[in-house]
Amino acid sequence: MQKVSLIKQDNYNLDELIINIRQSLYNIVNMDEIFTEGKTVMLKVNAVSNMNYEHGYTTHPMFLKALIKVLKDYPVKIIVGDNHPFNSIKSTLKGNGILKIIEEENVTLADNHELKEISSENYLQYKSFNVSKTFVEADIMINLPKLKTHSFTYFSCAQKNLFGLIYGLEKANWHVIANNPKDFGTMINDLYCITKEQFKENHLIHLCDSIECLQGDGPTTGGNKTKMNAIFASTSGVALDIVGLKMAGLDLEKSFITTIALKNNIELSNKDDIEVIGNYFEQYSLEEPEKPLGAIKLLNNQFMKNLLLEHPIVDKDKCLKCGACAKICPKHTMKIKAGEYPKLKVNQCIRCWCCSEVCPVSAISKSKRPLLGKIIIKE
Repeated sequence: MQKVSLIKQDNYNLDELIINIRQSLYNIVNMDEIFTEGKTVMLKVNAVSNMNYEHGYTTHPMFLKALIKVLKDYPVKIIVGDNHPFNSIKSTLKGNGILKIIEEENVTLADNHELKEISSENYLQYKSFNVSKTFVEADIMINLPKLKTHSFTYFSCAQKNLFGLIYGLEKANWHVIANNPKDFGTMINDLYCITKEQFKENHLIHLCDSIECLQGDGPTTGGNKTKMNAIFASTSGVALDIVGLKMAGLDLEKSFITTIALKNNIELSNKDDIEVIGNYFEQYSLEEPEKPLGAIKLLNNQFMKNLLLEHPIVDKDKCLKCGACAKICPKHTMKIKAGEYPKLKVNQCIRCWCCSEVCPVSAISKSKRPLLGKIIIKE
């Protein structure tokens, strides 16, 4: 039986956050036994973009500040960090307000440049990963996802947030290696399990800020901010994601990362083998992304992707010609020349939507779904 704490929290009032984050952690771990003298605690934030936190898809600065203040009751060293695909971590965290909190609270900004290979003999498909060394060599990691709908993975929360352990453009390489829903979901589960092996029991903690979350074609500017008014916490990322899906009124079967975890008995053998602790459970109905890719095996084939799926299009009225979309594109199918708008080789596009994820002004949108796709892919 896995425990998930679910606490009601309507706003980002610091004093209220401190109380409810402390209670969330208390519900799932013995804090006095874990946060002991000399331990290092890595706070893995969700900083996929350097855009303002008010968009609702990065860790809210007040949520981080409250957690740091809770941890300062214990004699531990606190490190904060994440990995952006190509921007420096400092400029990324400055843009979304997290760097200011790190400086105000006088905690350590992670050095994410030195890498470490982590591996396991217990894996599904992918045996090893190169990740930022500082993150996995801490004594304790607190994973801080935001609950979001996602154009590629359908749902993004605790398990998916650990993709941020992978440094820089290596993330794009993984989109090439695992370029279909089944392989990508398997990769995320392998990364999750291998990461968990780096920590002692209950020393990988998941604490989700879902006071504000994202719905629609997330995980960034394509989605829309909404409120769920909740804080989730668990030592099981799989269990937390299942409760998050239920709270959001989303279809668990479309979340292929989660279904792969359940199929392989990762942390749970049954989706109902979860104890929810707390004072709040109210089901919402978030707007789903337009295409739950996990629902159809045909999409493993590039020809079928071209035949059935939308592709990215550039809104020239918004585009800054900054080249971020071309830089992140795993297959280099989005290209840009100086002073010109980006151009996409549609037939080679794997529909990972990384371009949309990093665009700072939401200039990447979707084409219309082809007629055959409308017929075959039922929402």
